[in-house]
Amino acid sequence: MNVYEETMMRERVPLEIQGRVFSAKSTLQNFTIPPALLLGGLLADTIFEPFMMTDSPAQQALSGLFGTGKGAGIGMMFLIVGIAGMLISFTRLQKPVCMELGPEGTVPHGPLGSSASYNSCIAFLLRLCYNP
Repeated sequence: MNVYEETMMRERVPLEIQGRVFSAKSTLQNFTIPPALLLGGLLADTIFEPFMMTDSPAQQALSGLFGTGKGAGIGMMFLIVGIAGMLISFTRLQKPVCMELGPEGTVPHGPLGSSASYNSCIAFLLRLCYNP
């Protein structure tokens, strides 16, 4: 996925602003890491680990899949986050802009804003970084 995205961006972003666009893309991707780590730790320590330490029918049913003791709650949290990520990805694939991203020959080349089929992320980064 990342190689395909990089290739599309290199094909669609004008050479003179690729540095700014790739820098903005990297910043937007990486600034979410610290809050995600903080939130993940808080969820693990306050919700998932304590839940898997209780003696409830739900915990007993899930212990066959995640085990018991330390780490069982984090295993359950990883599964939930993974399923949520898959569902979000599948719903994003239904967007028309994703259907317009085709093989070579179907991708429009031209000046900025000349086609409505620019990927929305690329278009956002171009608008953010482009100063004519």
